[in-house]
Amino acid sequence: MSQSLMRAIDLLAELAAKPATLDELASKASVHKTTVMRLLHAMEEKRFVVRDEDQRFMLGSKLFELSSLALEQRDIRKVAHPYLAELNGKTGHTVHLAAFEGNDVVYIDKFESHHPVRMYSRIGLTASLHSAAVAKVLLADMPRSRQEKIAAGLDYTRITDTTLTSPEALLAELEQVRVQGWAMTTPSTNPSCTASRPPFATRAAPSWPQPLVRYRW
Repeated sequence: MSQSLMRAIDLLAELAAKPATLDELASKASVHKTTVMRLLHAMEEKRFVVRDEDQRFMLGSKLFELSSLALEQRDIRKVAHPYLAELNGKTGHTVHLAAFEGNDVVYIDKFESHHPVRMYSRIGLTASLHSAAVAKVLLADMPRSRQEKIAAGLDYTRITDTTLTSPEALLAELEQVRVQGWAMTTPSTNPSCTASRPPFATRAAPSWPQPLVRYRW
């Protein structure tokens, strides 16, 4: 991949986090301002970035257009969408659909909770492979050899006291998920939320997070 393309992608990733000025972007990228400005101008022409009155750059409408088209091309999203809507209507909780993209699990569809307390998430956000239940459901359907390879390469960041912190612990839980057919995020990802996910397909899985105070054992 060309160096210019890689730099442009890195700039877009920075702007996905928050709007930034030319100086801030050049400093973050450790690239001369002239080079950064040239890339930004090119992306601005194609509406990949826009500038506000304070000369801060942010993601442009072309990216949203492309992301919407990409999601529409996902057959599994089209098939699952009405079922997610029905589940959202019956439970009142946030409902997601997530799928593997490369080595990441990404939320590809979402219906918002009807309740004031809800899990923060958005379409396009990645799920933590060692703590998110939807990731565990998808991992559980994989061959053991691939599970072991993925588990060995994860960074087991401790999010709460119950977060899994080793490949052995994750592999043991994946076997349990495979047998029982569903996974639950005990408060390993978010101490105020729980979620259960039955397998939807080998390519994607639904989830419905809910606050612990609403969950009945």
